[in-house]
Amino acid sequence: MSRFTLLLLAMLAATPAFCQIKSTQDGKTLFVATRGDDAMSKILIIDAETQETQRVCAIPGTLGDFILSSDETKLIIASYWLPRLGEVCVMDLASGDVEAKIPVGYCPEGLVLHPDGRTLYVANRFSTDVSVVDLEEKTELRRVKMIHEPVSLDITPDGRTLFVANFLPLAVWDATTDEDPVVSTKISWVDTETFAQGSIPLPNGCTSLRGVRVSPDGRHVFAVCTMSRYLMPTTQVERGWMNTSAVAVVNAETRTLIDVFLLDDIDRGAANPWDALLTPDGKTLLVSHGGTHEISVIDAEAVLEKLLTPKDPARKTAPPSSDLSFLRGIRTRVPLTGNGPRYMTLVGEKLYVAMHFSDSVAVVDLTEKTQTGEISLPSETPTPARLGERLFHDANKCFQQWETCATCHPDGRTDGLAWDLLNDGMGNPKKTKSLLFASSPCMAHGVLKDTEAAVKSQFRMVQFHPVEDEEITAVVAYLKSLTPIPSPHVAEAETLRRGSQLFKTAQCDTCHSGEHFTDRQPHDVGTKNLYDRRSEFITPSLREVWPTAPYLHDGRYLTIPELLRIRKHGNQNDILNTLTDEEIIDLAEYVLSL
Repeated sequence: MSRFTLLLLAMLAATPAFCQIKSTQDGKTLFVATRGDDAMSKILIIDAETQETQRVCAIPGTLGDFILSSDETKLIIASYWLPRLGEVCVMDLASGDVEAKIPVGYCPEGLVLHPDGRTLYVANRFSTDVSVVDLEEKTELRRVKMIHEPVSLDITPDGRTLFVANFLPLAVWDATTDEDPVVSTKISWVDTETFAQGSIPLPNGCTSLRGVRVSPDGRHVFAVCTMSRYLMPTTQVERGWMNTSAVAVVNAETRTLIDVFLLDDIDRGAANPWDALLTPDGKTLLVSHGGTHEISVIDAEAVLEKLLTPKDPARKTAPPSSDLSFLRGIRTRVPLTGNGPRYMTLVGEKLYVAMHFSDSVAVVDLTEKTQTGEISLPSETPTPARLGERLFHDANKCFQQWETCATCHPDGRTDGLAWDLLNDGMGNPKKTKSLLFASSPCMAHGVLKDTEAAVKSQFRMVQFHPVEDEEITAVVAYLKSLTPIPSPHVAEAETLRRGSQLFKTAQCDTCHSGEHFTDRQPHDVGTKNLYDRRSEFITPSLREVWPTAPYLHDGRYLTIPELLRIRKHGNQNDILNTLTDEEIIDLAEYVLSL
């Protein structure tokens, strides 16, 4: 037996977090996967009729995704563990033995099989690429570069075009100009024969793109995202003033965007859309809402008809991307017991939904459009951090369920947008900060004394919802439990040595000091823009700075070398002016490795 041996459930100590689910085509067997700690994850093999767990497969590392082979005799599993190791394993279901372990990119989070059953595509989130894997030869054939954090992918039925969801936007807003920024994520496409590729930009403010799905006829692509109104000050949440939930629809043949439509109602949000599925006939689109604990059952044919019917120029109507009544009469919202629906699998008219925070699987009858059952899974008493994580992702803690803390801080990090929050006055937007190492004082100017005050401010002034003291304590525990992800920037040892020395020579460690590379003090380093009222900013940590581009408090620079060479950030005693371009690169590589 390999290290992928089948274990008893009692041997797995991590608190369950059920997040991936698949089924055999006959619907008799369910496979429910969890993300455990860095040492172990697991896949539960469940008899759908008896709802009993038949076996448990132990998976080293953090599970990113898994699928069944074409003949359903094998599990194809993507997992990763620290530091920076990612691989695809092929497990024989009969024996539990691993037939192949194939190295891929960093943090594989999405898998799809080519119709030939042999070629596998892997979305590697933090190496920002897609691996092309030959399962028969058991080798990675090539890597295809993506735009920014690919997390989900799907392929057309003819196998010709691969569509990839880039999770976050990667764009610059130069606040020194009066022009409105355009910051949005993109859907990438790849020709699987020629490996030509391109991208499909989504409208301004689209972020947290995931759940990309190709229609069964191969003509359309659907992907869920958050559509943020980040150019507006955060004075209210009603009618999607800050955030709305949306589906982008793409013409798969022309590889162009048709439009984006909203999932919310006029007086009720549909926060944190997570996964999308289409029924085999393509007539129904299913969307899970991780924040509002429900699924949407949508008439896909009616959606396409509304999007593709020529508009009457004489009739003034709102575009689908701002029409909160777009789905009226063609969508049913199905509430679910449990908490945090994410991934789904469909068997006939029965939909199984993995509930991330309640250790259960909801069973939905699509004919009746109602939940008809629930499969309880093994669970443990949640820790305070786990309770805090659940609250962090719960839209019930927002007025009319428009958003959650995770809407702007996915995974506790950043959505890549700049927001005009009210805690330091109106009219001075700043890029969303990662909450890793959240400590005192908080916010760019340090206007909030500590993490507890910042969390309370988030609920009161952004989500407009009261919370109890114990809930604030739990969310703070979750934020303090966040740990840095090792950087994918792996430079040669000599480069890092030179960069480390230059970091000291350029006196970067004057402000970026200590374990977290911050002195937590305010400094004026000449970064004030025309909207800022103050010139001093709290030194940010440089730990895990690599995924937070664009840089500075207003997201003005796309790369660290630009920040150092053009902005001359932290140019103490004119030292940066003396550095060569090669030395700037060495310094940047060191910073990006932290």
